[in-house]
Amino acid sequence: MTIAIPQLPAGWTFVDKHYVRPTVGTEFDMARLNRLCDGQFNFCFGFTLNTDIPNLPEAVVEALVRVRFSAPLIAASIEPLAGSPDNFQWVYAPMKSKDDALAWARATLIVHETTSTDEQVINSITDIRLPYHIGDRREQVFACHLILRPNGEHALFMHGSHAVLDARPTMHTLRHLFHVIVHHDDEPCLDQLPYGGEVASLPVDIIQLLGKDLLEAAKTSGIRLPEQLNKNLPSIGLAPQRNDITAPALRACVGATINTDKLRSVLSALKAIGFSFTLLCDAAIALTTIKRNCNLDADWQYIHDNTIIALQRYFPSGYSEERHIASSMAYVPLVLSPQSINMDSPLCDQLVEVMSALRKEYTDYFSQPALPFANIVARTELRSLPLNPHRPFFTNIGVIDKFVPSMWVGGNNDKLHLELGELKFGHRIINMRCPVMHAWTFRDVFHLQIQFLDVYDMEYLQSLLDEIITTMLGIVN
Repeated sequence: MTIAIPQLPAGWTFVDKHYVRPTVGTEFDMARLNRLCDGQFNFCFGFTLNTDIPNLPEAVVEALVRVRFSAPLIAASIEPLAGSPDNFQWVYAPMKSKDDALAWARATLIVHETTSTDEQVINSITDIRLPYHIGDRREQVFACHLILRPNGEHALFMHGSHAVLDARPTMHTLRHLFHVIVHHDDEPCLDQLPYGGEVASLPVDIIQLLGKDLLEAAKTSGIRLPEQLNKNLPSIGLAPQRNDITAPALRACVGATINTDKLRSVLSALKAIGFSFTLLCDAAIALTTIKRNCNLDADWQYIHDNTIIALQRYFPSGYSEERHIASSMAYVPLVLSPQSINMDSPLCDQLVEVMSALRKEYTDYFSQPALPFANIVARTELRSLPLNPHRPFFTNIGVIDKFVPSMWVGGNNDKLHLELGELKFGHRIINMRCPVMHAWTFRDVFHLQIQFLDVYDMEYLQSLLDEIITTMLGIVN
């Protein structure tokens, strides 16, 4: 089934059988990283799973067709703008028919029959250089990888440019994928789908969403950075065990957890004193980093420059977050002066002191109308901060179950059709000399993970993680 072309979302134009618009904000930043830094931060994200669904590969193929109607950029390419190779644009060719859509989905799904571990699979996937080449010489910055093992411990990962796969858009896409797999019988048949009509779901960029007037005001006001930031003072990091990267792109990973009972105690303690879990993570990482630099004689500061702010909170009412499958972030620095922390006080008091300081900085950022455009209007200023190349890089993805349930049951059948086991993911890291940390909570267990290159020893970073976890648990005392 084909339909008349619907009205295009704002910012998109139709050129030579394709829909195009410039990449904006962190879409641009991530596209630039991919092009200039050999795919830096390309993203592989998914779940281990068990299921009794027959012919799982074919079920995923059909589900990808359905998902493309709400996430068309999974079939798009990112290309340099003509005459301006340092800038980029989305290029999307619409689905023509059921056969065209199925051919695309079969080329987009890569099935691995293997006994390799998830970590080995993720590293092999992130070794892949984007773009993928699909069908008749078409390029796209996305693929779906289905891992099938003889013991039934399967996995499914989405891999692509961070320009399309931020954590939230990826989770929305995975939720939709699992839903249409499990509820296949409730979905219209593929013959009835309005091929070509998916262009109505092409995501509107952040400037079009919030308005050019707000952008111009942001250019005038700029972004107010934390008052304790001293651009003439060096910042601290986590000392590496060697200076040279001997194996570029050879990524290793360590992890630690807080179990359900301890996590419940932590959340209860935080609720009693009015702080969020993300603030606790920020504070524990900051305190651990500061304490590991306490032997330095010179004055210094702690800067976490890539504090992620999800921009979905700014989307206008009526605009669907679940259908906005593209990067939508701002990242701003958090700053601490170690002289402002009483290191002789109990650990719980230190945490409260640091969380209070960081909350003040968050509050100040959120009070600024320019915040959604921080990486557009303050890009040069943010890149000129006195950053330590070994500073920790941290993001808390949040509670995964709020976005992707772990249990999926189909239709009126009480039988479990699909169960997600663990969240697994990794980035393509090429030349970053800092520990790349991510946190998330899934099935009532908190996870903290570090990816790193071989300037660090695994034992050093495992001890770092253990220290961070111990510091977080200090809020209970």
